[in-house]
Amino acid sequence: MRYAALLSLGELGRPQAIPSAVDRLDDGDPLVREAAVIALGQIGAAAGGDESPASRAALDTAFAALARAVKSDRPEVRFQAIASLAEISSERSAPLLRPLVGDRDPKVRAQAAAALGDARDEAAREALAAHLTDVEEVRHEAALALARLGDLRAVPILVTSLPAGDRAFDAATALAELDAARQPEIRALCAGLLTRILGDPMVKVRAAQALARAGDPRGRAYLEKALRARRDEVRGLATTVLTELDDGNRDDPRG
Repeated sequence: MRYAALLSLGELGRPQAIPSAVDRLDDGDPLVREAAVIALGQIGAAAGGDESPASRAALDTAFAALARAVKSDRPEVRFQAIASLAEISSERSAPLLRPLVGDRDPKVRAQAAAALGDARDEAAREALAAHLTDVEEVRHEAALALARLGDLRAVPILVTSLPAGDRAFDAATALAELDAARQPEIRALCAGLLTRILGDPMVKVRAAQALARAGDPRGRAYLEKALRARRDEVRGLATTVLTELDDGNRDDPRG
């Protein structure tokens, strides 16, 4: 009952509920503590758009409580506290999250890496690189985070993630953002993805984006073909990618 009530408070997003959520951070039930952390993140995020003194004070109270929650003895609470802090402000929370890249729990390490990537936290660059040899879920998130920092050390891990169905799209997106297809072996890999009969079309669009950004005409040809795909989301992504490519070409002084 306490769990459901806290989740409801979070959904309402009212700053007046913060003291109740903070009190539950010391509840004997880990699920209730986790719900309190979720609620604080939702309420804090809702308060972030309000510059009134009352809302700013509420946000600071929520943030301070979550900063305490990342030190919980329960990994599920630490995991959720990372997400809630990032929901309020990924940049502000980055100094608190850097040590958690070395947490003893792999899910917490992966969550911290993802949040630091979202924050594009330069100070975490080397800590993230050190986890490229961690367990799979951690090294994948560390690679994605490094890609957001433009760090090419992420490329080998991203390449190994391409065959993994649940991670392939993010990996292909990151490779495109890194302009990794300028490397001949990555260009060949992306081109090979386009010819797979049973490949995920969303991943193929990202692979095509990588090729197009590298100046390979096969990329744009595939993207234009994808504009006629049956699935709405494939057509939508192809449209977005082509627009970004065209905007980038207009901004490029080389024409």
